[in-house]
Amino acid sequence: MNCITLDFHAFQVIYKQHLLADFPPAEVKPLSLLEVAFKNNQYAAYALVENQQIKAYASFCWQNKDVVLLDYFAVTQEAGRGKGIGSLFIQKLIPLLSAKVIILECEIPEEATDSEEKEIRQKRIAFYERNGAILTTEKIQVFGVNFQLLYLPIQPSFTTFNLATELIAIYQHTIPEREVQLL
Repeated sequence: MNCITLDFHAFQVIYKQHLLADFPPAEVKPLSLLEVAFKNNQYAAYALVENQQIKAYASFCWQNKDVVLLDYFAVTQEAGRGKGIGSLFIQKLIPLLSAKVIILECEIPEEATDSEEKEIRQKRIAFYERNGAILTTEKIQVFGVNFQLLYLPIQPSFTTFNLATELIAIYQHTIPEREVQLL
């Protein structure tokens, strides 16, 4: 499997074929906003491909390329989840990024509406932790959705950042229409 960089047009296909089905509507940003971020060199997308089939995809946004936000990350339904594809994708992605740290957002498990959703959220956080992410106590609300913050250090010596401040700056800089607040 190979990790490839996507241009906006390739990302647009993934957005329509996969992303809209893989994420709750409240978490899906309008494609027009992402196109502007791509054009302003504030957004990048990648895919894990095997035999010309998309197995997984990820996108990132930033204000300053040292600290990037993992905007979307998913293994496609066709590839199947729980098979190690997501972990492999993370391993292949990291060398392609010039960032020093990745910020991750996960929906807060305790705020799930039922036990099944709570378990999904807990598994998502556990997945990122198994892949090197560090869970924090910081929480943020984006367009009414509450998230727990994690970060994945790529360069462990890089410690001079404030997670919440960086995340708010990323949103304000790349997607100013998003309502963002600390919890």
